[in-house]
Amino acid sequence: MHTLVTLDSNCEIIRNAILWNDVRTFKECEFLNNNFKNELLTITKNIALEGFTLPKLLWLRDNEPQNYQKISKFCLPKDYLIYCLTGVLQTELSDAAGTLLLDMNTNTWSKQLCELSKISTTILPDLNSSDHLVGIIKPDFATKFGLNKSVKVFSGGADNALSALGSSIIDASVNLLSIGTSGVVLSVSQDNKLADGKLHIFNHAIKNLSYSMGVTLSAGYSLKWFKECFFKEQSYSDLMESVNNSTIGANGVLFTPWLFGERTPYLNAEVRANFMGLGANSTAADLTRSVIEGITFSLKIIYEMLNENKTYPKLISIGGGAKNKEWLQIQADIFGTEVYTIVIKTKKD
Repeated sequence: MHTLVTLDSNCEIIRNAILWNDVRTFKECEFLNNNFKNELLTITKNIALEGFTLPKLLWLRDNEPQNYQKISKFCLPKDYLIYCLTGVLQTELSDAAGTLLLDMNTNTWSKQLCELSKISTTILPDLNSSDHLVGIIKPDFATKFGLNKSVKVFSGGADNALSALGSSIIDASVNLLSIGTSGVVLSVSQDNKLADGKLHIFNHAIKNLSYSMGVTLSAGYSLKWFKECFFKEQSYSDLMESVNNSTIGANGVLFTPWLFGERTPYLNAEVRANFMGLGANSTAADLTRSVIEGITFSLKIIYEMLNENKTYPKLISIGGGAKNKEWLQIQADIFGTEVYTIVIKTKKD
């Protein structure tokens, strides 16, 4: 989601993509929120954050004008892959909602926001639904990868929207907990009129449905960073098992997972991660457990924001954080609710 792919008039890539977790757009977000916050909330149901696509376009215009002037179209990463497969350039509503240029009231590109931010509407790709049939795979790709030449390609959706769909998150009775590089807690909502910018509101892959979500930028990435820095030769499974050599609360060691700054709830690209409560008796297992607990408590904050009525629904846990029994138990303990995972069963020969 959000990652900016820029294409010239021949649909050739102009520069490397600017990724979703790139926070170079601080000044652009400040400009947008200081001048157009009300318009952003009314139209897109979100405020400007460093990860979103519109601030990246503004950064490119201000810092690489020679590249910006070459832009004929922009798109999201999956849309570029679909273009390579079919020759058709387009996007769909769930990813478009994360650009900060989609009018969530009408599900069309916002001419008003384009005018306010001085972005030409000509660079916007066509909009479709997630289940839209874009076309048939190009013959050269079919031949190259040994595929049937009648393979159909659909618009697809944003990663979180499709994770929610694949996890059967279709109403507010179950929340999604996704721990990958970042961490997400997501709840389906059919009422996006009360947007205040504290949480993100985007289109679901299911038509006429939206969802609210919050993001911890450095979830699984915090564990990866910790392992690479201190336990490079150790496997993830052994590292995770070592948390049993610590105690609940990691013997007082606390970790804040803010390696990239933080989105929810702080909306601050400048905060940074910390270890606190270290003592002479702190062990490696304590530090490992504090990283896992810190990530999970950060996500618990989002969970409570999504469920202000204090009725806490069960969770479907997916991603790397769902692959380890120790971490799943920590999730259940911290969230104080039932945590389920998805088991994929295949037929035996």
